[in-house]
Amino acid sequence: MAPYFFQRNLPENPGTFVLDEEASRHCIQVLRMSSGAVLRLTDGRGLLAAAEILEAHKKHCSVRLLSVVKTSTQKHRHFALAIAFTKSKDRNEWLLEKLTECGIQEIYPIITEHSERDKFNHERYEKVMISALIQSQQTVLPVLHPVSKFADFLKDPDALTAGQKFVAHCMEGDVGKQSFMGRLQPEQSCLMLIGPEGDFSPTEVSRCLQSGFIPVHLGENRLRTETAGLYTCMVYNAFQDAQS
Repeated sequence: MAPYFFQRNLPENPGTFVLDEEASRHCIQVLRMSSGAVLRLTDGRGLLAAAEILEAHKKHCSVRLLSVVKTSTQKHRHFALAIAFTKSKDRNEWLLEKLTECGIQEIYPIITEHSERDKFNHERYEKVMISALIQSQQTVLPVLHPVSKFADFLKDPDALTAGQKFVAHCMEGDVGKQSFMGRLQPEQSCLMLIGPEGDFSPTEVSRCLQSGFIPVHLGENRLRTETAGLYTCMVYNAFQDAQS
């Protein structure tokens, strides 16, 4: 199968195109591809192109776009995750990699009262997601939003438009909490809110409920933050697949 590459400025129509330096180097120096070799390109926004190498240059490899198609973006399925990142860079990168492989649509990094990390390397994290996109051979890169404080996130009208909004927390005594899987509704978009290792504060949970979030649990076991985030995405995907 032809190698797969991410190119942010991929044109929508066939013609000539020059790969960026990173992709050019990988094609020519790493994979040792030459003129006439075929590869596939995506812009992470749904375009998928088949291309043939014209000039095998390690810094600016030129290709002929043989075909460019707009793939489905699965608008019927939209899962967004708002999550407080852990203090471990490796665990955060692992989460972003797996969420991308699972086809999540949006990720909102948030800073809460008990957050362990308040620094956010957006450029580095997006590179991790692009690598996962290439590995899983998808055509739509998830939207990684800028990090925001919890209170600001709850004021963002664009973030709160999902048909279903859930918050998973570990506070005892919330008799209204139900199973996340049991509360999912078919064919509705979903926003899940996951707190840090120290959980949301009582004030934050109260604000979530006031903003229309439904309190849920994720089963009997207490999950790590990154495990909880990935679990909810996989449950949502499995639920939607079962309905189709």
